[in-house]
Amino acid sequence: QGVRLNSNGTRAAAIEELGNLLVFDYTTSPPTLLNTFPLGVPYSFSVNFSPDNSKLAVGGSDKKLLIYNIASGTLIRTVTAHLNWVMCSDWTAQEKIITGGDDATIKVWDTAGNLLKTMTGHTGSVYGVKATPNGNYIVSGSKDKTIKIWDATTGSLVRTLTGHTDEVKFVD
Repeated sequence: QGVRLNSNGTRAAAIEELGNLLVFDYTTSPPTLLNTFPLGVPYSFSVNFSPDNSKLAVGGSDKKLLIYNIASGTLIRTVTAHLNWVMCSDWTAQEKIITGGDDATIKVWDTAGNLLKTMTGHTGSVYGVKATPNGNYIVSGSKDKTIKIWDATTGSLVRTLTGHTDEVKFVD
């Protein structure tokens, strides 16, 4: 989850272990480095482009969600998002940001950094979150070996899928 392409395939974002986020123009050969964002933390786990490809959401080991403006290269917002590491993130089609944390919660934010809802029910770290294309549901995967499907409007649990014999690391 530390590497993403934007929705039109022109940009790639990658988190490096040294604590930087690199953004590339993916249309050139070889790809051209456009910008380097210092994240201020050695371990970041997820990067995602906003639906309009103008922003990036980054989650890391410092409990924070970082939101960057790609064109200007500026940090728009820093949000203390979870009690521990922010393990994963995704954007909804409505420009909301979903985060999953090492604190076993899923949270939904607006781009101003306002918490809109918190979903609880996992008993281990949340490693993956994904909004469905229609925006009706949020899917999460966890260290607790389950996949959960949530109603995106109410935040209520719709269904739990069991049967995995180990952690569910990614939801995509």
